[in-house]
Amino acid sequence: MSAFANRRKLWVYRMEKLSGVAPLDFKMARYIEKLNIRSPEQLRYALEHNQEVIWVGFKAMNKLRVLVGIPEVQRKYSWKDEAQRLYEMLDKAGIEYIKQK
Repeated sequence: MSAFANRRKLWVYRMEKLSGVAPLDFKMARYIEKLNIRSPEQLRYALEHNQEVIWVGFKAMNKLRVLVGIPEVQRKYSWKDEAQRLYEMLDKAGIEYIKQK
């Protein structure tokens, strides 16, 4: 294991101790650090009021919701659904394009 991985694990461990919420992964710990969360109650409040942090995605937010007992949010559509919708619009308009795989 590299020194970088060890530092990252120690940092995540420190975020777990400061926030009182465990187990965390890197993205979840980043969310807790950026919002300066120091208790599970603060985390619950942040999640209930949709406070977001750059580079913390949908999956990490759902993992945090599970940790504090809030139900997960289901995605309404994925990027694949959106791409399919855009391709259909281009076909209807008769615009030529190169379809990505």
